[in-house]
Amino acid sequence: MLAAVAGFRASAEPSWHELRTGGFTVLTQLSERDTRSWADEFSQFIRALKDVVPVDERRVPPLTVVLFRGPARFDPYRPAGPDGRPVDAAGFFVRNPSWAMIGLASRSSDGATRHIIFHEGVHWCMSDVSGKYPLWFNEGLAEVFSTFRVEHGQAR
Repeated sequence: MLAAVAGFRASAEPSWHELRTGGFTVLTQLSERDTRSWADEFSQFIRALKDVVPVDERRVPPLTVVLFRGPARFDPYRPAGPDGRPVDAAGFFVRNPSWAMIGLASRSSDGATRHIIFHEGVHWCMSDVSGKYPLWFNEGLAEVFSTFRVEHGQAR
């Protein structure tokens, strides 16, 4: 369940909505129903991850998730690579000392979207300690936890 929800706000075309929970904010082009369902599941994931990975919540900056309706709407916002061209990334995580952001597109397969957001969610939770570990460890942990699912009310 969401801890606290601020009302949805619609703005200029395409329609954007804002959903605030106790743990993160979602800016999205998805419907209110889809956003609430998605945010509930992401909240479950974060709670389950924190049971396994120690997270110092005082050191992890507030998170905003920007969820686009489909890859075509996300394409102009993909991060640039060293050559200045957008990288072929399905999502990304950015951390600043005072804020953090995950950007991604909702895919035709909910499973693909879950995989991406859970992967990036690990980066957020570990962002205060990620420099202490080699990149392969951080990415490997993100890949392992990206397979998260709930079966019969249990985190798997």
